[in-house]
Amino acid sequence: MTTKGWSFFSDFDVKAWEQDVPQSADAVHGIEGWKKPLWTPHSASKELPERSVAPRSAGNPWILTQTISRKSSVIPALQGGVEGLRFAKGLANDSWLEGVHLDMIRLELDANEIKRKSFELTHWKSASWKGTCGLFCESMTAADVAEHLTLWAEQKELRRWTVDGGRDVNRVNRAVNALRQLDRARDVYRSLDLDASAEWSAFQWRWESGVHALEEVAFLRAIRFVWERWLEENSLDSVPIWIDARTSEDFMIESQPTDHFVGLTSATYAAAMGGADSIETLPHDLLAASPSEDGLRWARNIQHLMREESHLHATFDPMGGSRVIEAWTHSIVDAIWAAYSRSNATAP
Repeated sequence: MTTKGWSFFSDFDVKAWEQDVPQSADAVHGIEGWKKPLWTPHSASKELPERSVAPRSAGNPWILTQTISRKSSVIPALQGGVEGLRFAKGLANDSWLEGVHLDMIRLELDANEIKRKSFELTHWKSASWKGTCGLFCESMTAADVAEHLTLWAEQKELRRWTVDGGRDVNRVNRAVNALRQLDRARDVYRSLDLDASAEWSAFQWRWESGVHALEEVAFLRAIRFVWERWLEENSLDSVPIWIDARTSEDFMIESQPTDHFVGLTSATYAAAMGGADSIETLPHDLLAASPSEDGLRWARNIQHLMREESHLHATFDPMGGSRVIEAWTHSIVDAIWAAYSRSNATAP
């Protein structure tokens, strides 16, 4: 019996392949406005812009962040390797930080939250600390900005402004929402006749990382290119953006909390490989009345395993150069910018 072996297959023809591959799906996992492009040997590679957390030479480090909902969780979190703390919504209280060396960690605070809660602002204005005290740009006013700058202008290592596209399942829409918030911040700064050149380096961009790992990596990389493009379009100097990633809770089901570990691992992996500056892995039992200490510990350990055993922190932009990731990244940039341009054209 004779066989044709590999000669049975015709030679690879890129143009024929591009024509034959179905392009009918307008949505990928609910993402309208972006089609996964066909990657080919011609897919271009572009160097990823610098990150905020560390220079390119430092590899791919990130800040392990965790949300605390009770005072008793603070010290175990820090002893368990947490480098950035944030308070659960409505629970900001600086008495929880007694005995904590603030110069050794990052605090992720909501500017509006701490004004409503029992924070001694006079002390915090003079204290040596770093992290974020972010005023959300979505609804900022000129009065908000003036007050915020008066409070925190002397804190040189503080990220004072936050954009957050929300939890829209359509990630293109999320990115466009964040860009519109940047537009709002720009317009408010101009209304105050404010020299905001130093403020653009004090921004953070919040992002929910989902379970579709390769797509999330491409979206996170795309955010940096979109940020650079927005700065260029507004004749602003190039500065890196801090991306604060948190694993999504959209896949979580209350009745099956232990099933969440696979999704949490995938979403954390995507955030790390996509180059997020800070990452929060949610506890698997988040949907319970209050996450358990075991849940918080296991969430931290997912990141420790990725650092200490998988060494995902060792190489800058570890998936850069992959033809798939590069093609997806830049098609996402184009999709986001096209949607953003359309939204500007129809805005009142």
